Amino acid sequence: MSLEKFAKDLERFDLKTKVVKDSIEIDYNEIKFEVTVDEAWLKAIKKVYRAKQYELNEESKFQVSNQEVEFQVFKLTPSFVYKPLYEFKDKKENAVILTNMSKEYKLNLFRFSNFNSERIKNRVTRRYNDRSEGMRKRRPRFGFRFDDLFLNYITVKYQPNSKLQREKLIEIGREKCKSCLFKLAVIENESWELRETVKAKGFNIPIPEDGENDFSIPKSNYEDDLVGFYKVAKSSIFPTQSFLSYYHILEYNFLKVSDEELFNKTKGVINSTTFNASYDNVNRLLSILQKHERNLDETSMLKRVLTKFIDEEEFIQFIIEIENNAKEKIFSKPKEPIFGERIPLKLEEGHAISNVSKIIKHIRNSLVHSSDKYTREECVIPFSESESIVIKYIPILKFLAEKVIYANAK
Repeated sequence: MSLEKFAKDLERFDLKTKVVKDSIEIDYNEIKFEVTVDEAWLKAIKKVYRAKQYELNEESKFQVSNQEVEFQVFKLTPSFVYKPLYEFKDKKENAVILTNMSKEYKLNLFRFSNFNSERIKNRVTRRYNDRSEGMRKRRPRFGFRFDDLFLNYITVKYQPNSKLQREKLIEIGREKCKSCLFKLAVIENESWELRETVKAKGFNIPIPEDGENDFSIPKSNYEDDLVGFYKVAKSSIFPTQSFLSYYHILEYNFLKVSDEELFNKTKGVINSTTFNASYDNVNRLLSILQKHERNLDETSMLKRVLTKFIDEEEFIQFIIEIENNAKEKIFSKPKEPIFGERIPLKLEEGHAISNVSKIIKHIRNSLVHSSDKYTREECVIPFSESESIVIKYIPILKFLAEKVIYANAK
């Protein structure tokens, strides 16, 4: 009876179903396939459809029942795809287990969440298209793995040896799971994090399209160090790491641009036909050196780099296109302050480079240290909502970093 109820739930995705013993025949338009349900899945389906003990928390990404609480996790350290299995126990036989999501959790996500049926339909369609005409005639209905109907997250669950009230189970379970994940990072160099920890809101900025991808061989050779920083920025799953790696590309040029500016100024004095070692001429030279030293703060050096390598008009047009696509003055009229300060990006020549230099340096400061100017809550904390601000400005850093790399190419 429970299998029939599950098959009926499948029909809400415009699928036609028919239960035949322990299998379900499914029709999707002209595509015909079937899934066979093994004993373990039949037991889980029976348990979920008959019991009313499960509570699904979509916002915090966990499921709780009378016996356990199960949290979704994601991996922070890169690795090959595999099925983890780690089990921690204490003297009272309470257990914390990191492994594939339980069948019961998968079923409840299927029943009660915003289930993405297009994923199943697309996968089935690909399987159908891969079959030849002859194969379709010989066997009109093909087999499909029952497991592939579901999302398959990794989870960590807490199973107490004694019964706890549900609120207490969630509270204790969360802390025990977090402690075990930290210990796993220490002893196995594997870093996992609860999905509920991530508070940053996704900020998908519609960046202007450059047209079709061009796979021609570049005519230029790019500087290895700058390319290294760029690849780290592009590959990082952490917005803070990505931001800082793009910043390093700009920072890499600080002293070179600064020294070049000083060289040109002093050369202009020394090469003068009237220059000699007189008191006035030496003082004039010292004045240039002293003024240069006073302007060696990082914001000034960042502005020098951007002024040298970035076409301000092109940069302004880039920002305008982003804001037009987003239908919002994301940068020129920001709704929220940036870590305690409101710094709008004035889209006018003579102002845009100076403004963006201040913004970038301000965000960079909040990433690397907590100064007296900020409260601790206004600085960037991993996985917190503060990361949303960093995410918002990454497209600007990416644009500037690429231009600097191109300008330094040979």
